[in-house]
Amino acid sequence: MERVPAEPIGQRLSAAASSASGWIKEFAAKVLPERDSQSQSGSQSYAPADWVGGAPEPSTDSLPSLQRQPVPVPAYTPPPPTRGSRARLFILLAILLPVLAFAIVGILKLSEGAASQAEGVKLVDQAEGQLIKAEQALNLDDKAAARSALNDAQRYLNEAINLIGLNERIRDLSQRIRTELQKLMNVRLLYSLDLPLTEFPSDASPHRVVIFDQDVYVLDIGRQMVEHFRTDPSRSFLEERSGPVLQEGDIVEGVTVGRLVDIAWQPRISGFADKASLLILDRNNNVFRYNRVDDATVVRLADAAKLQSIGQLETYNGRLYLADEQANQILRYVPAGLGYDEPPDNWFDPQVQANLAGIVALSIDSDIWLLMENGTLLRYSQGRQFPFSLDNSAGLTGRLADMALSSAPDGRIYLADGSQDRILVFDKSGNYIEQLQAAESDALRGLRGLYLDEVSGTLFILTQTALYAHPLPN
Repeated sequence: MERVPAEPIGQRLSAAASSASGWIKEFAAKVLPERDSQSQSGSQSYAPADWVGGAPEPSTDSLPSLQRQPVPVPAYTPPPPTRGSRARLFILLAILLPVLAFAIVGILKLSEGAASQAEGVKLVDQAEGQLIKAEQALNLDDKAAARSALNDAQRYLNEAINLIGLNERIRDLSQRIRTELQKLMNVRLLYSLDLPLTEFPSDASPHRVVIFDQDVYVLDIGRQMVEHFRTDPSRSFLEERSGPVLQEGDIVEGVTVGRLVDIAWQPRISGFADKASLLILDRNNNVFRYNRVDDATVVRLADAAKLQSIGQLETYNGRLYLADEQANQILRYVPAGLGYDEPPDNWFDPQVQANLAGIVALSIDSDIWLLMENGTLLRYSQGRQFPFSLDNSAGLTGRLADMALSSAPDGRIYLADGSQDRILVFDKSGNYIEQLQAAESDALRGLRGLYLDEVSGTLFILTQTALYAHPLPN
């Protein structure tokens, strides 16, 4: 599209100043008469005002005391009001000063607007240049250079929009950048997020979701409760909403439930637990077990008094794992007796200097995976840290909210990126695979939690306002 060159700023300012000068001269000619005519017909003479100061008093040394009288002072006589051309000059100045002030402000605004327009056009040109550079890099299969150029192009466009707003050219460039980024980042759109399984009230703060068969449990740290739902076999809609199964302040077997922090699923354990149950952790280091037959009970833990600050729990092969953030240790309990009656093992090797402060999520396959609040994903194997890092192709933001882990050694890792409303997918070597985004909606806004149901091939997605179930993309 051919663009008409903008008129130079100097010419626009010069024209505005000339127009203002001409208007002022015309107005002055109408208000102020010519000096000659004023002197002939409009001038008046006034007698000089009398002297009004006090007369000097005579010396009082030679006068008798009876003759010392005060000298009267003439009354103050105000000067006559200004008339004629001088009065009209004052009126003219009173009118012109505000007009001139507004004119100057207008000229400055015009200058600033012209400068912003020029800067905005320059930024759009730079964005287009970066887009061309990205397309050339893609032709050479240089994905890193292409990604960097596309990010720069989008940044230039964002700055331009702040200066000059949206226009047809910016919209066209933005769409081209988005299309190239989607191809480069292998973005897959989720089309089955129109109808959520359930929605949450405004005071809710859903934090974690756990699924077993058709049973759905959601930990709400805002309302401090664990809610139970039951879906139909196809996971398409809810058949039952049971409400809270445990809340802060409840009393279970004489133990008061503290602030709830995490939940995990415990499968049936032969000879120990004849029913699968939900495990619920509170900030007082208490673990509760819930199932629909026995309701809520307290899980007995050996050396419970030695626990310091448990922030995460998980189960694997019948064992219970507790992440003690203050002790910087993962404690592993083995089923024994009526609970976990044997003291736990320290899972980390003594030589490992782990730091569990700021842990966001804990997952276990044969290794232990820790997602930290700074966006780092740590992998530990047999008590030692395993060399591992995530490919940063997608631009990790450091604000990852949760993860879901496939059980297969060659399975995938799903990370909930709440800051950019997307789900990042990696393999277990840390290689970037793809990202999942909502199709034409803001369904993933406020992304909070994930749960991978490998049996049904369903990814459950928890947001600030709703819970969704979506088939795993092939």
